[in-house]
Amino acid sequence: MRRSGFTLVELLVVITIIGVLSMIGITVFSTAQKNAQDAKRKGDVDSVVKVLEQKYPLDGDYTGVTDTDFTAKKVPLPPEGGAYISKGCEMGTGKNKKITAFQVCAKLGGYTEACPTTGTNESKCYCRTSALGDIDNCVPDGGVITTNIPGLEGAGGGTAEGGGGVAPPSPPPPPSKALSCENYGDMDNNRLITKNDVDILTKHDAGTQSPPLTADQLYIGNIDVDDPGKGSTVDISDSAHLNRYLAGGITSLEICKLAKSIPCSRGTGDVTGDGKVTWMDAQEAARIGNRYPSSLYTGQPYTQAQRNNADSTGNGAISSSDSLCILRYVNGMATSSVCSYLTDCTKPAGPPPP
Repeated sequence: MRRSGFTLVELLVVITIIGVLSMIGITVFSTAQKNAQDAKRKGDVDSVVKVLEQKYPLDGDYTGVTDTDFTAKKVPLPPEGGAYISKGCEMGTGKNKKITAFQVCAKLGGYTEACPTTGTNESKCYCRTSALGDIDNCVPDGGVITTNIPGLEGAGGGTAEGGGGVAPPSPPPPPSKALSCENYGDMDNNRLITKNDVDILTKHDAGTQSPPLTADQLYIGNIDVDDPGKGSTVDISDSAHLNRYLAGGITSLEICKLAKSIPCSRGTGDVTGDGKVTWMDAQEAARIGNRYPSSLYTGQPYTQAQRNNADSTGNGAISSSDSLCILRYVNGMATSSVCSYLTDCTKPAGPPPP
């Protein structure tokens, strides 16, 4: 009698062979997947480092990354989610604080311990450090190791070692911003703050700006100083300050914090007509006194209202005293008798200035 079908032994042999082949296939696929993910992690870290180095000369420090810095218009993220591990060497205090060196790391092959690491597990982390600063010398040099490189932050301003952080990258800054106050920083006079304004100031500091900045541009470029108008020195700190405003790191320029309210309803001191009294109003008053025909703020010929508001002494004429009175008021200095007309709303007005 002829027997059909498979014996139990034959079925077990076939199942065993299929199981072995499946395990080999899964292992090969898993290895290929891990290798592909590790390749992405390494490429992402390289991209972040490249962006940080490219942006360094503009700002004078490693100011971070944003979505618009990358071809894909997105800050790279690890395959497992979160953010890559970033550490910076923070030097200085206040507005002089800078990140002078950095380290960016990625965990490879499902590694879960802390990065960076040394010894037998060193190959489990892919780390890149700054070319223009040595993070290993940070603490001996008086710096502090932080984890606050903008755009690569984790939860709470740092990065969680387990998953590389959980916070999403910062949203990209707008390509341009409105003027912070009057037209300070608007080097190309287009009524916006853009990268072009930053570039103009950077080139000026490097001695490569062509044509050279005019006296008016040097005045409106003087934006990052504790005592605006004193010395009017335009240097790399001005472009860095302007770039921080453009990137959203600060909400207004330092000079704008000195803006004062109009002391009297008649508008004395507000030469620009923007509703506040600032250093620009003092500059405009000086220009009117020196017979300049047009406004530095608007580019238009001075109106009679601007001339009236420039007369901060109330004597019907405009001279250097009027500009000085406005400067004293903006600085919060005690008003002298010569300048009392600026703040004393009961004093009668003199004849209109010519």
